[in-house]
Amino acid sequence: MLDNLQKARSLSVADICRLYGVSRDTARRDIVKLTEQGAAIRTHGGIALPDIKNQILAYRERLQAYSEEKIQIGAKALSLIKDNGCYFFNASTTISCMVRQMKVSANIFTQSLDVAELLSGDAQSSVHLFGGTFHQRNRFSFPSTASNKSNGYTLMPLSWCCRTNR
Repeated sequence: MLDNLQKARSLSVADICRLYGVSRDTARRDIVKLTEQGAAIRTHGGIALPDIKNQILAYRERLQAYSEEKIQIGAKALSLIKDNGCYFFNASTTISCMVRQMKVSANIFTQSLDVAELLSGDAQSSVHLFGGTFHQRNRFSFPSTASNKSNGYTLMPLSWCCRTNR
């Protein structure tokens, strides 16, 4: 059954009955066994492969994955950072790789504990850390109520911010 599940990515109870010539009750018992073993997840009317590839890894695990590429992307992204600019840096591991290479003075807003720590020794930049509920596994905080304004700054999507009242 696992071979067919690997090929199809999901099987319905009817598929299992047809493929193996078993009753619906037998198909359901087999589904229960596979889900208990962690080989499959239950879906409405059948089973599917657990999508391990799309699970979000913890921050420290992600930091190790594709490190060379992240360093290169970070270096390229630095060309977009202007001296004395104002930016929001998210909790991305690629942003962390960029921050490690940063040599410009800027106003940085972040909810990432790691970004704030990396910039804490940088006397050129001012760092503003957003508070909220701390997500330990991914090392960032998030507000309990969504707010897009803080101290005269407006947060913009895609990791950028700009000052609203100069």
